Amino acid sequence: MTALLENPRLRTPTMMYLFHRIDERLDGQPTMILIDEGWKALDDEVFAARIRDWLKTLRKRNALVGFATQSARDALDSRISTALVEQTATMVFMPNSRARPEDYCDGFGLTSHEFALIRSLPAHSRCFLVRQPDASVVVRLDLSGAPEVLTILSGRESAVRRLGLLREAVGDEPSAWYPALTGTAWPDGAVDEDGQPVWQAAE
Repeated sequence: MTALLENPRLRTPTMMYLFHRIDERLDGQPTMILIDEGWKALDDEVFAARIRDWLKTLRKRNALVGFATQSARDALDSRISTALVEQTATMVFMPNSRARPEDYCDGFGLTSHEFALIRSLPAHSRCFLVRQPDASVVVRLDLSGAPEVLTILSGRESAVRRLGLLREAVGDEPSAWYPALTGTAWPDGAVDEDGQPVWQAAE
């Protein structure tokens, strides 16, 4: 995929096909479209136009689009940076001791207090700042005691490949591939008040 996005001749038709397939799947079910380091693709006019449209219309289809980047400047330098900032209802900022006020305050509109929090939070604190138009809060998400959850959430190529092989072998039902992937038993019968599985850390 990276090679396709870096090829100007192939990028646009590739994007058009992917958008077509995604649109086919937007059937009203809750959907998240997550784009990791998608700033190169934003150089493509077709991609930028579709993202600008999605930012304004996906909520009506019970879907959302999210971007992730390691560089605030990459996002702000994109051709649709104004739409990204204005149309994004929730932003998540990880600790960054080298954050610059011209990016975070001038670009994303953070207050001086929010900026100070991002600069001062320890990198390995498992804390981050969640910001919405009328409020912000520091959240701590510590999954160190739940390695099986981290395995499932991992986007590492090796983990994704292993899950793909398991699904080919045993099917798509999570209870079938979960034990082999995580090394723990499927939490059959252990559910919370909403009927969702209760994740228990491996011993």
